[in-house]
Amino acid sequence: MTIVTQVVSETVNDVIIVGFGPTGAILANLLGRQGRRVLVIEQGAGVYPLPRAVHFDAEIMRVFQQLQLAEVLLPQLEPVLGAEFMDTNGERIVGIATEEPVEGPMSWVNSFLFHQPSLEVIVRDTAAAFDGVEILIDQEVIALDDRDGAVTVTYEDRADQKRQTARGRYLIACDGARSFVRTTLDMGVESLGFDQEWLVADIVLKRDIDLPNTVQQICDPSRPITVVPGVGSRRRWELQLQEGETREEMERPERVWELLSPWITPDDADIERAVVYEFHGLVAGNWRRGRVFLAGDAAHQMPPFMGQGMCSGIRDAANIAWKLNLVLDGIAEDRLLDQYEMEREPHARYCVDHSVEVGRLIDTLAAKAAGLEVEVDHAPAYGGSREPPYLQHGVLRSSGDNDPFTGRLFVQPRVIPGDLDQVRLDDLLGDGFALVARTCPLSALSADSLAFLDRIGARSQAVPKDREVGGLLDTYIDNGGIVVVRPDRYVFTVAYGIEDLELALATLKDMLALTSNEQAKEQTI
Repeated sequence: MTIVTQVVSETVNDVIIVGFGPTGAILANLLGRQGRRVLVIEQGAGVYPLPRAVHFDAEIMRVFQQLQLAEVLLPQLEPVLGAEFMDTNGERIVGIATEEPVEGPMSWVNSFLFHQPSLEVIVRDTAAAFDGVEILIDQEVIALDDRDGAVTVTYEDRADQKRQTARGRYLIACDGARSFVRTTLDMGVESLGFDQEWLVADIVLKRDIDLPNTVQQICDPSRPITVVPGVGSRRRWELQLQEGETREEMERPERVWELLSPWITPDDADIERAVVYEFHGLVAGNWRRGRVFLAGDAAHQMPPFMGQGMCSGIRDAANIAWKLNLVLDGIAEDRLLDQYEMEREPHARYCVDHSVEVGRLIDTLAAKAAGLEVEVDHAPAYGGSREPPYLQHGVLRSSGDNDPFTGRLFVQPRVIPGDLDQVRLDDLLGDGFALVARTCPLSALSADSLAFLDRIGARSQAVPKDREVGGLLDTYIDNGGIVVVRPDRYVFTVAYGIEDLELALATLKDMLALTSNEQAKEQTI
């Protein structure tokens, strides 16, 4: 049989996204909101019907908020009430738990449980509604060529093997752990030394059963087990395979029910899925090759113990989207995109490493329960002393080693704008850069700074003290601070006074690699 490759169009897309899982779908939304011409190529025929990721945190809820999806998703979510390391007697070793959900500094509860297929339907449908976003499903990318100022991809219809090509100024590979793009471009993978097999059993309850309402890591010497509450009637168990156990044996329904018998029986629930997975800690060797970038599982993989796999992919999307928008608008030069890996790789590596350390802590506590003399470090535990990751390099202006703000995710208080009801601060900041202060600083800025802020689409938001609920901004701006917030809600810097703000904006201008007006005009033609 002769397979003919057809060139469909000479039109160059702004961005081609390979893969339409959560990372690719969020990226398509973020770019679609800005009017980008986006082509998504997905090899699956539809949303994968079984749950995989089950958790995301408040930072990711802020991304959904930006996409105006938070309130849409909220009825489908359950707050996480705690996460604990438990002994075999059901006693907590270390961890945190609350009786009721509590809003954190992001004006959302800190963690949510969700059903991935249901969430993906909403996020995909929203992306598809943008005029500039085209989605091709059941199509597999089989070749790519990066030259002449664009990436050309060849993709094949999985039904009839018809091949076509498309071109894009940039390509973002969100094509998963077995990424074709990463492998084809030989971008490499680094192992962080964690490889374990675990049985993941997703269960749908048929009746109410008294089960844990917190995430539990049961440090049993005979078999470490994770118990995860879910949305509605769904629950998950993850059980570590022991020496000599095989995938075939562990996936048999009778064996699954035997393992779950301390909690439930076949009279109580149905098995939705029971599959042995290999948990890995991996980071891609390179995240950029020419006009091609990796994101999501293509760039990093981690054990699920911290629930940060999908979260890290969505952070990738939020980070690269605003940089792509500036470059595609002709405002910034292409070299701004080099900051993507510089910012995201250490942050993702930290999340991978933390997830690995949680897995090792489970094993260590199990070994201690078995009577072995082991040294236990509780720092990686839920509620432990290991601090959240933050950006250390890239588009940032730090005031020194003890700077508590730069590179950290900005808080999101509830505020009262004018005569309106309370709103979350992000709803007032727009999709670009923003200045946040007690009083608006714009009237005191130079004409050059005002022109720069206008060019990058920045907003200024005054939050008087009597208009903020909870005082989250006190340490940032009560002493005259002016927070420069990036589009992904990370703090670029806190400036103190107009003179310092002028210097900060000059630094930001240099870091954004702004083009000249003439270059900008050429790039937008």
